[in-house]
Amino acid sequence: MKKFLSAVLMLVILVTVAGCSNEKAEEKYVAKVNSEQISLTDYEKNLAIFKKQIEATVGADIWTQDAGEGRTYNDLFREQILEKMIEEEVIIQDAESKGLSVSDEEVETQFANFKEQVKNLPDYDQYLKDNNISDDFIKMQLRKDALIKVSKEHFLSENPVEEADALAYYEENESEFKSEEVEASHILIKTVDDNFVSLSEEEIAEARALAEDLLNRARAGEDFSELALTYSEDFASAQNGGDLGYFKRGVMVKDFEDMAFSMEEGQISDLVETQYGFHIIKVTGKRVESSEFESVKDMILSRISEQRYTEYVMALKDSAEIEKNEEAFKTQD
Repeated sequence: MKKFLSAVLMLVILVTVAGCSNEKAEEKYVAKVNSEQISLTDYEKNLAIFKKQIEATVGADIWTQDAGEGRTYNDLFREQILEKMIEEEVIIQDAESKGLSVSDEEVETQFANFKEQVKNLPDYDQYLKDNNISDDFIKMQLRKDALIKVSKEHFLSENPVEEADALAYYEENESEFKSEEVEASHILIKTVDDNFVSLSEEEIAEARALAEDLLNRARAGEDFSELALTYSEDFASAQNGGDLGYFKRGVMVKDFEDMAFSMEEGQISDLVETQYGFHIIKVTGKRVESSEFESVKDMILSRISEQRYTEYVMALKDSAEIEKNEEAFKTQD
């Protein structure tokens, strides 16, 4: 649940508008970027816009829920919005220094799209009015959002990723593009009852003794599938001689998986103890499927482009003079 909510917060931050105004009125600010203020007013308005959209997705009770490390989702969200506004101000300043701009027509198109996206949100127009968020403010934010997009496109056009770069990445990260699967059978002697309550120490000792006997018999050459059919307490697979078919990593419990993927085809394992009991595993097949370079080339090119742009933005941020007004920030709900 926590991972889902965090993902929702970040998704809204990444795909919706954000920014800070150019108003020069002397008012409280939450941060300065190269002496350019992010006003407390603009910060509060951005919070209001984003909060309404998130509440429409996951409900208004999200803000008091635990986000970990002693923080609520309200705390986490407020911090993320401020960091995003700082980062975007850095990008905007860089874009303007390069003479990049956005047309009025583009802003009007984005504004129409924004209105279409939020028209079905309950009482959204009234919510904007209650938070003093005007159409002009939204358009200003959309202009900055569009300028950030233009800035990214400009950077990528000036710093194209070559196919050779993608091929080098593919070769250096070969395992990432391979899918390993194991085919195995097993015999399970349980150490828990049908309600997953642990058996007594005496019963567990008896289970171990039986499992060790079956292991010795299997290694001595007795038919594994017959032993599984007769003795295995994983009744679903026992009917098929213990056959589990092919499976990838992440499907079985960790100790079982680690053993199965470490074995060679035809090998029979030592006893493997999990929360279910004692397993005897026999690997009956292994296969590795590799994605050809051409099938993943575009994905790699995109990944490298994103990585380079992220590094560029981080470098801009590192070189910027950033001052946070913690007192003003902490006073907000």
